[in-house]
Amino acid sequence: MSKEISQGLKVVVMRNGVEITLEGKKLKAFEGMLEKNTGSQFIRLEGRTINTADLMGVYLPEDLEVLYMKKRGMWQCSRGVWHKRNEDCFCNRTLGR
Repeated sequence: MSKEISQGLKVVVMRNGVEITLEGKKLKAFEGMLEKNTGSQFIRLEGRTINTADLMGVYLPEDLEVLYMKKRGMWQCSRGVWHKRNEDCFCNRTLGR
């Protein structure tokens, strides 16, 4: 299974923590519907009926990755490497710079 992030991929995050991944035409149609939506309503999305009032946002996968890492207590150094809580960063020394 590839870990490569598909282009045009976003994640719909609901208040209860459910995440629905959308891409391509489905994503474009969903975002278009949200832009026109003026109030909460029940909609069908990927076989689910959801209330748009419970929608927290539509995010890029990398945004959620940062959130998950921080929730696990990790921190990111200036080199972009994730470290465990209270772990010292030696990236500058180990990368030879």
